[in-house]
Amino acid sequence: MKIAVIAHNLHAGGGFTVGNSIISTLLQIAPEHEYLMLVPMSCGYVPAEAPARVKFIEAPCKPLTDRMIWERRHLNQLLTNFRPDWLWGLGNLAYPAVKCRQSILLHNPHRVYYHEGYRRSLSLSRRLIERYLDWKIGSDIKFVDRVYCQTQIMRDKVCERFDIPMEKTGLCPNAVKADFNQPTEIPVELGPYYKNKFIIFVPTRYYPAKNLEILVSTFAKHRDKLADTICVLLVSEDQGRGAANFIKRIKHEKLHKQLICLGSRPQEMMPQYYFAADAMLLPTELESFSGSYIEAMYFERPILTSKLDFAMELCENAALYFDQRDPDDVCRAILQVKDNEAMRGKMVLSGKKIISKMPSWMEIIGNVLDNEGISRK
Repeated sequence: MKIAVIAHNLHAGGGFTVGNSIISTLLQIAPEHEYLMLVPMSCGYVPAEAPARVKFIEAPCKPLTDRMIWERRHLNQLLTNFRPDWLWGLGNLAYPAVKCRQSILLHNPHRVYYHEGYRRSLSLSRRLIERYLDWKIGSDIKFVDRVYCQTQIMRDKVCERFDIPMEKTGLCPNAVKADFNQPTEIPVELGPYYKNKFIIFVPTRYYPAKNLEILVSTFAKHRDKLADTICVLLVSEDQGRGAANFIKRIKHEKLHKQLICLGSRPQEMMPQYYFAADAMLLPTELESFSGSYIEAMYFERPILTSKLDFAMELCENAALYFDQRDPDDVCRAILQVKDNEAMRGKMVLSGKKIISKMPSWMEIIGNVLDNEGISRK
């Protein structure tokens, strides 16, 4: 069977982790098929020794508008020449010009539901692009044979938003990376704070929907209460105008010693940051399935996060929830976890129980192939 997998727009953050995990797992459990893998250039998707029946095409990592032009010029022709029997689009979009059976992984919640004010925080040009992408997925989804979602809540919302039956959807959740190691040492830059401060790890780059600005408001309003608490963030000015403004505000409020922006770090270093942290915090407004939640459970750290449906479905009693728009409530949650060691222990235990019941990537991709009627080992 000839299978095309489209992941060229998944080059950073959780999208990269999901795309890379799906592709590597497919090649392990269904190596008998012929594959065309379209992936972003120089991001780590291509194995050192690709099987003979697998062709990787590396697409240049371009801004969205440039990438759309590249797709029109090259993508459809590549797929037409390959003539796949099944196409799986991992980047939220369908490809109706390609005449074959298609499925998509829809893991961008902005296409399904919004939070108030998110799009107003974007530039005018970006808002226009978002509106175009909304229209495109709504128009293209009728060509799709199955839409995969990462949670049941997302699945319900997809059916409601696009008026499609539940049987036309499937589940493809997230899983912990199989090659994560349990760390034994902390990152050098956190040495001065380890055991001296309550360290909260915020494992995300800057995105408007992550709502990181609430941390500045919280720490500015409650300086004395949070004096011995720090947040470690993976934000840097090169992550866009919003990130630069966020860091500028931290400096203006003189909070740079409490909200420590390290910038991006390699995925293989994430275990060390969890190991050094006392808790994980994510004040997000929108998620499909944040891998940060299950990583925190895996590394036995209590979770502080927004009181929203997607978070509560995944985290249950492993998290303490707060109103992500209220600095007083964010502070309340931080102090409650910080000052109650017994509570932290119970949350960690709940997380271990949750993650013990989660499927592995091998099981997840095996179920997808079974749904599609595709053979596997």
